[in-house]
Amino acid sequence: MVERETLAQIILDFQDRSLPHLVKRELEVDLEVPLRRASVILGPRRSGKTYYLYFLIKRLLEGGIKKERILYVDFEDPKLFGATLEDLISLVEVFYEIYPRNKSQKVWFFFDEIQNDNLLVITFDFESEENIKGKKIKFVPLWKWLLT
Repeated sequence: MVERETLAQIILDFQDRSLPHLVKRELEVDLEVPLRRASVILGPRRSGKTYYLYFLIKRLLEGGIKKERILYVDFEDPKLFGATLEDLISLVEVFYEIYPRNKSQKVWFFFDEIQNDNLLVITFDFESEENIKGKKIKFVPLWKWLLT
């Protein structure tokens, strides 16, 4: 289990860090997807997926979105070694504890290098379960998640 203080530090480290130098890619992802949707970027190793996530974050920032409304987490961070689904839930909880205003605003979560077999995605009001490339992804409404 990853300590909550460690999760908070990971969140704050991203907030303090500048984005790396980026090269524009041809791929386009709509950042204004409906609240009931998540976008997944799949591709072979070393094909630029991480830098594309950074590019999407840069677009949000250039569009006036405050960085505190964005959560980027690299699950290859050694501090997250052995992270579980419960740790991911705690990560989202800690994010909202640090930035409580975000509970009533649209936020963007960028999870990089998720290798877990199961993933939980907190949504506004959408509930579903899907399997993508052998990984179970569970979509849970925020209100339901807060009651558990």
